[in-house]
Amino acid sequence: MLIDLNIEGQLILLVGAGREAARKVLGLVDQDADIVVVSQNFEEQFNEWERQGEMRLIHKTISDGTIIHDFEYLYMVMALTDDRELNRSIVQAAKKSARFVYSVDDPEHSDFSHPALVETRPPIRMAISTSGQSPIMARHLRERAEAMIDLLIRDEDYLQIKLQAKMRETIQSVLPTPELRKQFLMQILDDPIIGERLKENHFDQAEAMVMQRLKDFQLKNI
Repeated sequence: MLIDLNIEGQLILLVGAGREAARKVLGLVDQDADIVVVSQNFEEQFNEWERQGEMRLIHKTISDGTIIHDFEYLYMVMALTDDRELNRSIVQAAKKSARFVYSVDDPEHSDFSHPALVETRPPIRMAISTSGQSPIMARHLRERAEAMIDLLIRDEDYLQIKLQAKMRETIQSVLPTPELRKQFLMQILDDPIIGERLKENHFDQAEAMVMQRLKDFQLKNI
C-alpha cells in the first residue's frame, strides 16, 4: 500500500549523508518538512541543500540509536548509514519511541518502503515500489517510466488539476454531499469543450465555463 504522507512542518531526522542517502532525500526536500541530517561526513549535495535552506546539518559521529533522544517531537526517522548494525540500532530506538522509521538496508524492519520517485512536474507525484524486495529494479522501472511521462501527462492535464483545485472550495460550498461533488467533477473532467479550452491554454474561459456548469448542476440536483 502506497501512502502519500503530509509531512509539512514535521521534524524528520536523517542519520547518514552518503550518496545513497542523497537519493532518498530527493523526495523530501520539496515537502516543507523540518529536516535534520546527522552525519560525520556529508556528500556535497547536502551542503547545497543546507545553503538553500532545505535542511539543517549536524556534524557528529553516531555510535548507536540513542541519537534520536537528542530531538523532541520527532515524526520520522530514516537510518541511511552504510553500517547495518548502526541502522538496526536506530530502527530499534525509533520503534521504542513510537516513531515512523525507515532503514535503507532493512526493509523488513522498516515501517514503510521508499519507492523510486518518477520525475514529473508538480503537483503530480508518481512512485514505483517493489515493496522493498528489489530497490534496483524499482529504479530501473522508474527510468523507463520517466522516458514515457510526457506521453502520458499532457499540459492540459496539469491545467485540469489547477482548475479543480481552484474551484474546490466553491464546489464544496454549493454541493452538500461528496457524491454530488464527485459527480460534478467527473462531468467537468469529461467535458470536451472545457478540455479544449484548457488545451488551448485559455484557463480563464475554462474557469468561467465551470462556474456556469456548476449553477446549472445545482438547479438540476438540489
